[in-house]
Amino acid sequence: MWNNFISQQKGYIEKGPIETALIHASMAYIQSKINPKRFKDEKRVSQRAEKLLEEWLKTPRQELDGKTPEEVILQERQRLGNPEKRIKFRINITTLTPGEEVVQKANEAFAKGRQLLLENKPKEAIEAYKEYISLHSQNYVVWHNMGIAYILLMDRINAENCFKKALEIKPDYELAKRNLEILNNATQQDIERMAKEYRVTMVNEDKEMEIPHEE
Repeated sequence: MWNNFISQQKGYIEKGPIETALIHASMAYIQSKINPKRFKDEKRVSQRAEKLLEEWLKTPRQELDGKTPEEVILQERQRLGNPEKRIKFRINITTLTPGEEVVQKANEAFAKGRQLLLENKPKEAIEAYKEYISLHSQNYVVWHNMGIAYILLMDRINAENCFKKALEIKPDYELAKRNLEILNNATQQDIERMAKEYRVTMVNEDKEMEIPHEE
């Protein structure tokens, strides 16, 4: 989770509107450049984010009339009577684990989606799986099963996207690989037959259905 809260340290002097806006702009820039999942530990990703922020502050920007964000912040501080010359922000990126209530809601959505698929109600199943994803987006089983639901609705594009997302999360997920290959080689008539005969492979049980949490 990206946290937009700005902590106030001892000796804090209220920031001006321009500095506040630039802080949030810098956070948006960093979010667009960094995917925390690509780093092995949180310390490294936080260090990378801080380095990007330092570079951003010292880079002239057209929207600031060619000035750097650092220059604009210092100019505003001077107008406000803020003597602080240092511009340094500490970025701490941490992984939050969901609480017990979130876990329960997610598992209920998973079970509901699975049952609806078994009942050949793909549209309703997709809504249940979307509810799960809103709580926890990194379950490859959910993405795979949602892809199956889209096949039953004869929606090739969304089905393919779901299988690819499942493989993005778990590259060695053989079932998603196999069904993606089947989908890519299928004609429209094949997909229509799958939907009509409900002859599609789905995951009914998987240990990954539960999301991790701490007591």
